[in-house]
Amino acid sequence: MQEIHKRIKLEREEHNLTQEELGTKLGIGRSAISNWESGRKTPDGKTLDSLANIFNCSIDYLWGRTNVKNAHVINRQINGNNVKIEIDEDYFKKCTPSDIKQILDDIQSAGFDVKKFIDS
Repeated sequence: MQEIHKRIKLEREEHNLTQEELGTKLGIGRSAISNWESGRKTPDGKTLDSLANIFNCSIDYLWGRTNVKNAHVINRQINGNNVKIEIDEDYFKKCTPSDIKQILDDIQSAGFDVKKFIDS
């Protein structure tokens, strides 16, 4: 959870927003943003959802649970095991067919039946 204050500041700066501008977008004061970024306070759930929308990222990314900003999550049951794969949508937009084949080969080499995974 320590990651959230760093991620909020990083995203705010990457979006070229001042604390005041972000506060205006959220309908709150600059001091609240300052408190989050310093780690003194943490935004509530509704505000986290708003931040994720403003920054075009997931709440899990803001919390530091993943380093993938925008992920499509695939949950599958394969051979009785739950499998969760996060796919970075921005990355896949840039992938060539060769890149995708390599990813599928990597999944298969990890012991998964790629065809079964795709079809399920």
